[in-house]
Parts: sequence; C-alpha cells; structure tokens
Amino acid sequence: VSVCLSIGTLGEDVSAINAVIDEVIENHILVVIAAGNKGIEGSKPFNKLGMNKNAIVVGAINDKDQTTNLMFLDFL
Repeated sequence: VSVCLSIGTLGEDVSAINAVIDEVIENHILVVIAAGNKGIEGSKPFNKLGMNKNAIVVGAINDKDQTTNLMFLDFL
C-alpha cells in the first residue's frame, strides 16, 4: 500500500499534514511526495511537504542537471 502526494504547499503551515503522514508511515504505508521542482533559484525551492524526513521525496532533472517539469502524455 502506498500514498503519493503532489499538492502545492509552498507557503502554508503543513504541521497537521506532516503529522498524518508520519502516522501513515508508522502503520507501514509507503508515502511518496513530489519535491516541487522549483530548484535553488526559485523563491521557495521545495514543496514544504517534501521536507518530511520520513517520506520518500522525488523530483526530476534533465540531462543537464537542471530541474524540469516532466509531463508525459504519450504513454497512453
């Protein structure tokens, strides 16, 4: 069983959501969170949920080690 989260939380307080995430993980459920891909040049580089130390956080880079927005529609 897993939970995947990709919700924008750049400026919001996420302590309540993080508490739920931690409880879910304590019940042996895998939680994967999107990093946000704003990069170090962005004004708010990470999705705040991506700072949860218990979850798996994923992002994306291109072949030039630059953050990128990936959207693949041709897999259908």
